[in-house]
Parts: sequence; C-alpha cells; structure tokens
Amino acid sequence: MEYGIKRDSYLQHLSQKLKGKPLSGKATLNALKLLNYQDTFPCTCVAGGDAKDKVLTSTKLQKPGLGLAGHLEYIEPGHAQLLGRAEITYLNTNPERSSKFFLEIARKTNTCFIIARDSSLPDWLIDLADEHMIPLLRSPLIGREIHKQVSSILERELTPRVYIHGNFISVFELGVLILGKSGVGKSECALDLLMRGQRLISDDMVYIHKNDDGKLVGYGDDLTRYHMEIRGLGVINVRELFSIAAVSDYHELSMVIYLEKWDYKQAYDSLGLEVDTIEVLGTQKPLYRLPVAPGRNLANLIEVAVRNHYLKGIGTNPVKEIIEKLDKRLSEPPPTD
Repeated sequence: MEYGIKRDSYLQHLSQKLKGKPLSGKATLNALKLLNYQDTFPCTCVAGGDAKDKVLTSTKLQKPGLGLAGHLEYIEPGHAQLLGRAEITYLNTNPERSSKFFLEIARKTNTCFIIARDSSLPDWLIDLADEHMIPLLRSPLIGREIHKQVSSILERELTPRVYIHGNFISVFELGVLILGKSGVGKSECALDLLMRGQRLISDDMVYIHKNDDGKLVGYGDDLTRYHMEIRGLGVINVRELFSIAAVSDYHELSMVIYLEKWDYKQAYDSLGLEVDTIEVLGTQKPLYRLPVAPGRNLANLIEVAVRNHYLKGIGTNPVKEIIEKLDKRLSEPPPTD
C-alpha cells in the first residue's frame, strides 16, 4: 500500500527514483574495465590489452574445465573464464591441442580469461592471446577470492541499479534505508545509531542493485566509503573513530524509514494496522514514516521499528493481538449483578 506516499511530494519524488528505469537491452561491461577495480580485484593485463569488443554479460565466473578437452557444450557465452593451476598445467601437456580449444572457448564466450595466484603462463599462450586479442588478466588472488570479488563487481555493473540521497545503516542485522529532506537529521540519526553499536553502510549517497537472486543490496561510493558528513563537525572517518566493526561494505535492504518534520495539522498513524510500502526496483519494501520533533529520540524509534518489523516477520503482530483480545472481550456476555 502506497497511500502515505501520495501525501508528500518529496516522498513521491524519492519513490519514482527508487523504482528505477526499465533496462533497454542486455547490460554489458567491457572485460578490460575490470582493471579499474584494483582496490578489490588487483590484476594486470598480460595479453590482449588492445581488445575492444570483449564484453561480460553475466555476473558469474566459469572454470572452463572439460571445455579445454573439447567439450564446449558446457561453456557459457558472456562468462569470464577462470584459470587455476590445474587448468594451466593441463594446457601445457599438449599445447597444439590446447591452443585449438582455448581459441574456441574464447570465440564462444567473447570475454576474457582470469589467471589466479599470479601463475606463470607459457609463452605460446600469451602470444596466442595477443594475436587474437583475447584479454588475459592475472591476479595474485586465489580462485575463491576472485570469484567473490569479480562477481561482486559484475553484480554492481550488470544488474538493475538506482542511487538515492540518504543513509544506509545495518540495524540489528537488518538493512535500513533512511530518507528525508536535506537538514532533517538523517546523518545525526545515523550517528546516534552507530553510538549504539549499529553499522554504517553508506552516508549521503546510497546505491541499490538487484542481484541474480532478486535481493536488493545497498552500498556506498568507493570514494566516500566509511565516511560521514556531520554539520558543524565536517567529515568524519567512522572506521577510525569506532573501529572496523562499525562499518560494512554492503547489506541487503530490508526496510525504509522516511524522516519528516512534524506537522501538527496532520494526523499520524498511532495503531500501525497497515504499513505503507515503497517500490524499489520492482520489489515492495515496508515504509515507516517518522515525524521529527524536538524531544523525539529517532534512534530509539528506528531500533524499535526494526525490532517490530522482525517480530511481524516471524508472525508476532501486537496490533492484531490487541484486536483479538478486544473482540474476545466484546463477545463475552456482560457481567450480571
């Protein structure tokens, strides 16, 4: 239900942004752009650096495995191919046969090959990749870590994504997006939550994408990660002030809190029979509107809202309990003198 959204023009504006724009065609990423993510995926291009048309279309990586022996039916187009020590050892056993199937895999996938553990490559493979402009990216990371980091990069780049002005906080392990007009107190509220042991995901600018599992994941910009802007104090480094336990790189979105200045002419919901929802990239998320007024402890209210949301998720609804008790009392016969 989005009735509450219609009463606030700014919230309507935010709602339209969170819905996102429909994608036109399939999202792609040039394979060589993986070189731009050295902080999370350190790598160098050892061959095929001039390739312009190699694009990734899947968020998953693939080990070629039996494909190197000619079983190409298992090779998926658009997937980056991961070569570990076992694959490189196999390639060296029969270079003539291996080069043939290596080229066929490259043609079918039209992406790149990633080499784990900084493994050394035979000269014939590097020459072959340069000749046919097949990017070979070598990383010191082990295969499992490459899977994790590259998949995370590709999820951000290839899946539907929106960005919004707000704060994203992990409260009792539930991702809470805090929205509101500039100056309403979003960052101060987020700081208060950090003082209570909650974790910062992003301040000011929040990116949200929908991964392959349909989950909404929020994160911040790499440039401002772990930082907050507090009026009167300036920019603070949350990780240095509160320790690494007070921050997280990303989190699944569970609910949205909208802070608004208290309007004494407006009647606010005091029962919570029905909770508003807001659409985020095609998924409905609960929306709680909290009026801001002097003396109201917003951090307390948000923590209680998160606890209450969790209880409703496991089947405990205090409003329904009261209504059931009231119905039971009304159905009882009146006491006789």
